[in-house]
Amino acid sequence: MNTIEYKGLTSSPVADKIMETLFYEEDTDYLSPVMTPKTECKLSTLLKNVAITSESVGLKKVKSAKKQLFGLKRQHNELEESRSVKRRCSGDLYDRKLQTDVGCAENKQSSVLKPAINEHSFNEDMIGDRSRPYRLPTVTGKHKDLKSITPKTLVDVMSGRYAHVISSYRIIDCRYPYEFKGGHIKGAENIFTEEGIMALLNEHSEDSSSSRDKSDIIIFHCEFSSERGPKKCRFLRNKDRQLNQENYPRLNFPELYILDQGYKQFYAEFKEECSPMSYKPMLHADHNDDLRYFRQKSKTWSGREKRTFSRHSIRF
Repeated sequence: MNTIEYKGLTSSPVADKIMETLFYEEDTDYLSPVMTPKTECKLSTLLKNVAITSESVGLKKVKSAKKQLFGLKRQHNELEESRSVKRRCSGDLYDRKLQTDVGCAENKQSSVLKPAINEHSFNEDMIGDRSRPYRLPTVTGKHKDLKSITPKTLVDVMSGRYAHVISSYRIIDCRYPYEFKGGHIKGAENIFTEEGIMALLNEHSEDSSSSRDKSDIIIFHCEFSSERGPKKCRFLRNKDRQLNQENYPRLNFPELYILDQGYKQFYAEFKEECSPMSYKPMLHADHNDDLRYFRQKSKTWSGREKRTFSRHSIRF
C-alpha cells in the first residue's frame, strides 16, 4: 500500500487507509482534499470498521487516525472559507469598478446634455425655435408657460410701432361667435375650435415664414385670457411641434403671445380700437342657448387627443 502524506502528518496503517478514501485536486502549488457527501459517507463507514477491528489495530492508532481525519477536514474547511473570502473580495472590487465606470459614463453624458438643456429648455427669453429673443415686451400673466403682452403693447403693434422687427401679426379671438359679433379688436379673427387652429397651421407656407430680421407673430385672447385663449395657443404650439418633429426646434409659428386679461381689459382701455365699439360677455342672458351650442361645438375634438396634447407634454 502506498503511503499518502499530507502536510507533515504522521502516517499509520489506519491513517493511510483513511487518506486513500479522500479525493484530491490540483491547485497551483499544493494538494487539497475535496470533501463531498459521498466521501464523508465512505469515511464514516471506514471508521466504524476500524472501531470494530480496534483490538488488532490498536486503540491508540484508531484515535490517531480520527484526529488526523478531523484535522484534514478542518484544514479543508478553512481553505474553502479563504477561497470564499477571496471570491467575495474580488466581486466587491469588480462591483466598485463597475459603479465607478458607470458613474464616469453618466457624468460624461450629463456634461454633454447640460449645455443643450440650458440652451433649449431654460432660456425663457428665446422664441419657440430658439433662433432669437421675443420681439415684444412681456409681462407676468396668469400662465407662466406663455408670454403675455399688455393691451398697450398690442395697440403699438397695430399702429406699426414695431414694424422694424415684426413683418406680420394676427390676432386670434377665441371667444364664441356671438361674443365676437358683440364687439372685437379691429382686424381680429374669430377661431374658437381646434379644427380652426389646425386650418390656421396648415395654411402657413414656407414663403410666409419669418426672416432673420423680422417676425410673424400670433396673439391669442378670449374674454379674460384665462382658459380659451391660452388653451388654443398651447394647442397650436403642440401641433406645430408635431408637424416639425423631424426638424426640431423649427416651428411654423415660433413667436406666440397672449393678450393679458383679455378682451375685457382691452375694451376698458381702448374702446376706439374695437369694432363695433361694445362688449358682450360670454354669460350674457340673451345667449344661454348659444353658449350651450358653441361650448359643445368647441369640444368636438376627441378626449384622447386632448389627453395626448395636454399642456404638460408641450415643449415651448
